[in-house]
Amino acid sequence: MQGNPALIAYDSLPSRFKAAIEAKVGCHPRSLVKRGNLFEKEITYDEAASDFFASYLMRGEQDSRSTLPPDTQCQYVSTASLLNFVGKQAMAVAGTGRFRSKVKMWEWLSEVVAGIDTDAWPHALPANGRRLRDRYLRYKEEGYGSLVHRNFQNNNSQVITEEVGTWLLARWADQVRVIPSLAHLLVAYNAEAAVRSGWKKIKHEQTLHNWLYAPERKHLWYGHRHGDGASKSKFMYTHRTKLPTLRDSLWYGDGTKLNYYYRYRDGNNKWQRGTLTVYEVMDAYSEVFLGFCINKSEDYRTIYEAFKMAVQTARHRPYEIRIDNQGGGKKLTQGHFLTAVAKMAIHTKPYNGPSKTIESAFGRFQQQYLKKDWFFTGQNVKAKRAESQQRKEFINAQPLEAFPTLEEVLKIYKERRQEWNEAAHHATGVSRVAMYEGSNNPQTPSVDEEDMVRLFWVLRPKPITMRAEGLRVRRGADEDYYVVMASPGMPDIAWSRRNIDRKFWVYEDPSNGEVVQLCTGAPENLRLSAQAELKTLTNRGKQEQAAWEAEYYRKVDAANEAERVSDFNEMEDILKSEGRSAADYGMANPGLLGVKKTKTKVKGVKEIGEVLKAESCAEEAEDMDLLHQI
Repeated sequence: MQGNPALIAYDSLPSRFKAAIEAKVGCHPRSLVKRGNLFEKEITYDEAASDFFASYLMRGEQDSRSTLPPDTQCQYVSTASLLNFVGKQAMAVAGTGRFRSKVKMWEWLSEVVAGIDTDAWPHALPANGRRLRDRYLRYKEEGYGSLVHRNFQNNNSQVITEEVGTWLLARWADQVRVIPSLAHLLVAYNAEAAVRSGWKKIKHEQTLHNWLYAPERKHLWYGHRHGDGASKSKFMYTHRTKLPTLRDSLWYGDGTKLNYYYRYRDGNNKWQRGTLTVYEVMDAYSEVFLGFCINKSEDYRTIYEAFKMAVQTARHRPYEIRIDNQGGGKKLTQGHFLTAVAKMAIHTKPYNGPSKTIESAFGRFQQQYLKKDWFFTGQNVKAKRAESQQRKEFINAQPLEAFPTLEEVLKIYKERRQEWNEAAHHATGVSRVAMYEGSNNPQTPSVDEEDMVRLFWVLRPKPITMRAEGLRVRRGADEDYYVVMASPGMPDIAWSRRNIDRKFWVYEDPSNGEVVQLCTGAPENLRLSAQAELKTLTNRGKQEQAAWEAEYYRKVDAANEAERVSDFNEMEDILKSEGRSAADYGMANPGLLGVKKTKTKVKGVKEIGEVLKAESCAEEAEDMDLLHQI
């Protein structure tokens, strides 16, 4: 009516009018509005949201350029501004300890939002704390487009066709020619659209964000941009499981870097600083650390020693063992070690930390106990918290002589493990060791000394061939030779001659290389053939030989000669019984070289020295004949 002013939604005005008004009044009109709520002065008008919703094209209306209604734009911009304010408030109070839980914090935030003047800041945000949190998280993840009602939502498919979508996905997921941000992708796309038939230009990167970050597409490119580990963590379905309620029901084994620096002498006898690895075996029920082994690297011997200590500590066999499938663990499985220790041995999937409770426990062990020592290396490289990092400046300022030796590190680590085991379990408040010792698992048998011997002998993965020099067993860069003994200090020559070129499966105790067991048959049904000991190592030169070595040589040579004669005579008897000896053909038998007597008294038997001497003289005579001819 005449005389009454017309009310216009400010947000619906064209940009040129807004600019003229703000130049006239010197500020945004909203700043002139008095607010009754104390928090309203902290809300900042979102200009980017205003531009986004002003240019937003409604579904199916791209050709007619139909935009959102002015009052709807105003509400969406106001809602975006409020959600920005909510996010800032949540960050501000989260670290103050003001609220005991996030639930309480969001209830408070919902009350703050409910008290804001809706005439000044129109919105439809929920009054419930949990629903407000969900709305904010969706907005944070999906952007301005998440605020648009489905009746108004832009049909991007009319701009982003199947061909365009394929290009966008491929360009965004390119791991070689990486697109740094959506802003760069917008520039790259519009440059491509300029030379492609039927491709329309896109004005705002939010359009790309809405399309790429839609749930039906996000999972496609996420792993290529952020790594498969991040993709698995975000998208892979996970199980909800309960931990065991009895001791020894499940043992975890895992190796990691020992988070201590130590000093050692290198090949030039100079001090150096380094790190080690540790393999721990933990009872899942109580989180007690049962066995460990520290080494420069994780191999099958390290795992073996850790499990051996765990069984010695528990005096029971576990029902189930879970370890990863790395080299050492795989080798022990092939040797049937783990299945001998436990009823079940299961390999956890690699790069799947949530499947191994021990990783969580060891992380707390690092934070709460290993961190006490100044030579702490910090946690793993993925740790982001400042409290998880090493004190580089302090550590680098210390001389090498200040760092502990390997022996000192071992002692300190044992003390920290004991502190962990004696501390209260986070779920029960009872000490871990008390939980473990107070539990009884009837399905896990006890272990005696005979069981320890049987359990901790490991089958090597491949059979080894017996040779004249003995059975050669390689362990890394080292190699040992084993022989079967007839008596203490005396090899069984007869057994050796009857088993040359035979393949044996070898059982060994990795912590004791003095003795091995030789078995024949299929791996699943082996039979013990003999026990072999380390071959005696003697000096070749007379100068360094001890008195016992000369006697040892004499006995072994005599035994070798006796076996040769025995084999020769046995074969001669067989040949004669069939009329096939050399004499039966009217020929001379050459006999045994170097053996003076045999049962058959073969003519022409000579000492080996005589034979070699005769051959040498014959060669000299031939040389003299050649000289005379010249």
